Amino acid sequence: MPTRRPVAVIAVAVGVFVLLTALVVVGAVDGLDNAVWRFADRHDSSAGVTTARLLTDALQPAVDALLLLAGAALLARRERRIRPLAVAATVLVGVSAVVLGLKYAVDRPLPHTHGHGQRGYPSGHTAATACFLGTLAMLLSVGRSRLRRRLLGLVAGLTLLVAVALVYAGYHWLTDTLASLALSVAVLCALAMERVGRSLCDR
Repeated sequence: MPTRRPVAVIAVAVGVFVLLTALVVVGAVDGLDNAVWRFADRHDSSAGVTTARLLTDALQPAVDALLLLAGAALLARRERRIRPLAVAATVLVGVSAVVLGLKYAVDRPLPHTHGHGQRGYPSGHTAATACFLGTLAMLLSVGRSRLRRRLLGLVAGLTLLVAVALVYAGYHWLTDTLASLALSVAVLCALAMERVGRSLCDR
């Protein structure tokens, strides 16, 4: 992939992430988030919420992190080099630091907690599914562009399902998930950059 394209996408994704963060901090998107939450609340069902809970439990951040580390460890062992594990650890630590740091800095409550619950912004579930599984997909498909597109398409589908499930079940605000999607695009495009790809991911 030419260097200019991912750089432009990274710049846009980071810009969206920063803008959303600023809007959340000043409360400018509270009306939108509440409207989406009320709409989902009016149209939910016990079966739908159960399905959403099962999906988000199956793809929770700890599970995604274990899958990434296990896959990277197997690749490192097969290729007899440390790079896959180094990439996995870098993404894991970097994304976790950004997400957890902002959760505590923004201190935004989740929808059903009424200001007395866990910190919600940005969505760790969404970021972990996209970034951790996306990184694993890229490590598994180095040098095979068709396989990479298929795996990243699968990760994108899973991430969208997780984001929709989180909002539908009232576990997160819409903008929590949108911010994590923007962050994930920036991270994965950084890995896809030609120069970064050669130094970190190439066999």
